[in-house]
Amino acid sequence: MALDHKIVKVSGDPIIGYITLWNGTWKLTDMEISVLSELLKSYLKLKQEGLKEPYLSKFLFSTENKREIKNKIEDLSDQGFANYIASLKKKNIITEKNNNFIIDERVIPVKKLTFEFQ
Repeated sequence: MALDHKIVKVSGDPIIGYITLWNGTWKLTDMEISVLSELLKSYLKLKQEGLKEPYLSKFLFSTENKREIKNKIEDLSDQGFANYIASLKKKNIITEKNNNFIIDERVIPVKKLTFEFQ
């Protein structure tokens, strides 16, 4: 019997839900998920405000913006935040392109995903 259609609904914070859905691939810790979630929230806000690449990523990874993101996460020191950013780089979630850091586009949440199996 073939499954024609399946909907998976994510409750709570949709960004954390999206990351968690794909986390089997990345094996992120809870704190890496928190850091990535805040980065993605900032990314999506900047994008909604009209920023486009490469300026969006330049601003996202600016010292001032990273400081704002870090301050949104409880009990996280500057060094701890830097370590989690380094860990996300090591897992290729944050990559470097043309001397700019970017978030891998596969990580950026979309409202709807469609899979087709033949």
